Amino acid sequence: VSQNVTCPTGYVNNSLDCNDNNSAIRPNTVWYYDADNDTYGNATHNVTSCNKPTPGNCVLIAGDCNDNNTNIHPGATEIYNGVDDNCDGQIDEGFCGSDSQCPSGYYCGSDHTCKKKAKKTEGYTGTIDYSQDTIPASVTLKEFSGVPKEAEGLTLTLNLGKDARNAQVTVTVENKTNTFTANDNGTVTITLPGFGQGEITARKSGFKTLT
Repeated sequence: VSQNVTCPTGYVNNSLDCNDNNSAIRPNTVWYYDADNDTYGNATHNVTSCNKPTPGNCVLIAGDCNDNNTNIHPGATEIYNGVDDNCDGQIDEGFCGSDSQCPSGYYCGSDHTCKKKAKKTEGYTGTIDYSQDTIPASVTLKEFSGVPKEAEGLTLTLNLGKDARNAQVTVTVENKTNTFTANDNGTVTITLPGFGQGEITARKSGFKTLT
C-alpha cells in the first residue's frame, strides 16, 4: 500500500539545510575564497559545503579578477590606470589615451575622456597687464599655457601702458603671429588663428620701446 504525503507550505521532506534563514546556503553550496576581503571571491579557489568553511575568508560570490586588491572586483568603478578594475574583461573602458581614440570632432581631454571640440567661431580670450618701459625691443611677457585644447582661436588683450600708445604690437604664440596697433592707452587686442599654447612674445615698433 502506498501513501502520498503532502508537506505543508514551507516544509520539505528532509532536514539537510544548515542555514534555513538564507536561501543561498544549502547542501553543496559553492564557497569562494576571498583573499582581499572585498566580498568577491576567486572562482578557481572554491570548496563545496553547506556550512561556511572555517577558518578562512569564504564568500558566495565569485568573479574577482584580482583577489589581492580590494579596489578590483565586479561592480568597482573603472578608472584610467591600465587595469580592469571592474572585472568585466575590458581595460579603461570609457576612457581615451589619445585623440585618435575619440570620434571625429572630439579630442582626448586631460581627464582621459573624449570631449567635443569647440566650433571654429569660438576661441579663448586672455588679458595681460604689462606696462613697464625699458630698453629691449621685445620681451617674453609670460608663459601662457591656459588655452584649452578645443579652442579654435586665441584673443589676447594686452594692457601695455601709455608708453606703448600707437605702437605696432606683434604677438607670437608658438607659430601663430598677428600684429595690431595699440590705442592711446597702450591697449591692444590681438586675435590669433587656431589654438596655441606656449610662450607669448610681444614685439613693437613705433612710438616707444615695449618691454
